[in-house]
Amino acid sequence: MPCPSMRRSRRPSRPHDLVPFLHSFYESPRSAPPGPLLEDMPSPRLFAVHTPFTALPASVPGSGCRVVYLCRDPKDVFVSLRHFLDEIKPGGSDIPPFAEAFDQFCGGVSPFGPVWGHMAGYWEESVARPGEVMFLRYEHLKEDAVGTVRRLAEFLGCPFTDEEVASGVPEAVIALCSLDRMRSVQANQDGVHGTGRLSFKNTAFFRKGEVGDWKAHITTEMAQKLDGIVEEMLRGSGLSLAGK
Repeated sequence: MPCPSMRRSRRPSRPHDLVPFLHSFYESPRSAPPGPLLEDMPSPRLFAVHTPFTALPASVPGSGCRVVYLCRDPKDVFVSLRHFLDEIKPGGSDIPPFAEAFDQFCGGVSPFGPVWGHMAGYWEESVARPGEVMFLRYEHLKEDAVGTVRRLAEFLGCPFTDEEVASGVPEAVIALCSLDRMRSVQANQDGVHGTGRLSFKNTAFFRKGEVGDWKAHITTEMAQKLDGIVEEMLRGSGLSLAGK
């Protein structure tokens, strides 16, 4: 989300460059050209992470940075992850069959740890430090995009002015960041992410973004199994995904 000094239009050749992954500054393949140095980026800086909160640097809680976490129904998380891995797997590699992968997911096997632990970590921090950690639900974002974007702007200290609200700036931001808009960007249609054997087409990042798409891919019994596991694992945390 842009702060006052960042409100001008920014159109990079690769939209993902607007919000680079923090780990990309430290894990670039040796064969890749050197990227920008973290210290050289102007403040305020904006980064994305998949990292569990417990794995973030110990300096984060005292740094004053704002953390925004987006939580999604674990069933949709699994389906989205499965499709993404199908798209990006290197040539000749293999991934487990769908049912086996689902059982692994229910057992806590996921690229960044058990999904319930990931959610609980950020949830607990948002309760302890609501002024620094914001916990959002993807389903709520889809239901009320304008309200969510306005709350996000307030949280980041960059609230929309009355004039911006009246002229429809929040709606314009939503349209600019929509899945259809991002999918239509030429760099996302024919661009490539990564290098060498680990490269894949940018189109892999954009599928449906729908709430409840899991219903087209997993059975009711599978859904109940995962819901039960997540509910049990979150018990006592104060976080409930009931009604998702």
